[in-house]
Amino acid sequence: MKTTKTFVEGGINEEFIENVGEFPQNVLESLECCICCELVKDPVECKGCQTIYCKECWDQLKIAGKGCVMRCTSNVEKANKFLFDILKRLKLKCPICEEGGLNYPKFLLHYDCCVIAKKYGTIEELTKFENEKNEEIEKLKQDIEKLKNNRYSIMEEDIKYSQDEIRKELITCKLDVNSKMILYQTAVKGDLNEFRKLIEVKKYPLLEEVSAKTFYWTPLHYAMHYGKMEIAFFIMDKLREKGLYNKAMALESNDKRTPVLCLLKSNALSSNAKAECFRKLVERYPIVVNESVLKEIRNRNLEEIYKNNKK
Repeated sequence: MKTTKTFVEGGINEEFIENVGEFPQNVLESLECCICCELVKDPVECKGCQTIYCKECWDQLKIAGKGCVMRCTSNVEKANKFLFDILKRLKLKCPICEEGGLNYPKFLLHYDCCVIAKKYGTIEELTKFENEKNEEIEKLKQDIEKLKNNRYSIMEEDIKYSQDEIRKELITCKLDVNSKMILYQTAVKGDLNEFRKLIEVKKYPLLEEVSAKTFYWTPLHYAMHYGKMEIAFFIMDKLREKGLYNKAMALESNDKRTPVLCLLKSNALSSNAKAECFRKLVERYPIVVNESVLKEIRNRNLEEIYKNNKK
């Protein structure tokens, strides 16, 4: 049994899309759930602002007593027909059995069946899968031990603070909704001059929570996710000046994405664009290295870039 990737959070990973090149980047971005930042699964939308969510992500928001991230008071219902028409044009590949050419509705049904079949596989298959996972974990442990001697890498165990402590110290919630939106939009558009004005002239907080409350996505997380490296580097330089770089690079969102993982797991960037952003990052800065980061580096075939730029 092969080790495969599955759904990330509520949505569908872009790597399952076989015909991704047929769609402009802005179209793919319009299909992202605003919570998990993946291709929407069973989409619902706010009828007031048209923000879309995976059904699972929206259910989690409701359980937490929260509403639309845009603070709308409109109902959130099944997404419009136009969105489903676009989704039906996607060709997807099952990550479990690797059957391809599935349209969106067939993929969802097929995947659920494959999950059940995988869950109730034979004892021999499960034992083999467990052994493979144990070998992978052991390999990761060996990699971490080697990296401990690299003074340009920041190891997770060197961060002596819990996420609650880091968030309490670094993340702010001072801006009103409109100001948060301006800060968010400037970061994801990559407008460095305007972003600099917001931070240096208007004194907007550098690590303001610009996502829904308790999702802990800051401008740094979003800049990494969308590959806006000038914005990310500006923020990282400021954090270095303040002596907060190490903590900030270990700062996790609610879905356990550090800024580096926001880049590595991004479905807003092509593989080539992601590799180029990662190269620029490791050429200029040390990165927080933990098992999740090492796994993503291998999954994205970025090991050579990482190794070649370690000093």
